[in-house]
Amino acid sequence: MQVGCWIAIAALCVAYVSLMIATSTSYTRLVDRINATVPADQRISAANRSKVFWVLRRHAEMFPGNREPLRIRVLGALALPALVATAGLLLLCFGSVTQSTR
Repeated sequence: MQVGCWIAIAALCVAYVSLMIATSTSYTRLVDRINATVPADQRISAANRSKVFWVLRRHAEMFPGNREPLRIRVLGALALPALVATAGLLLLCFGSVTQSTR
């Protein structure tokens, strides 16, 4: 069982990290596209992740037919269950959150 747990955890971790990298790359492209069309004083940094929803909304206003914001939402929505599944599997395979000493 231990080897199976490690394999499943590794697979979920790879899936989670891959989804987050794809989401981050898509977000950076969105920010670059927005920054190319706005004045210098209105540009935001691609590293500023606190404005994700603002960027998605702004991009949808500026480029109504583009599906990139949908891709970011879907990738993020898929990454969250992968993270939760990884944490749940870690607890299932290797014990509870706290160790009891008897």
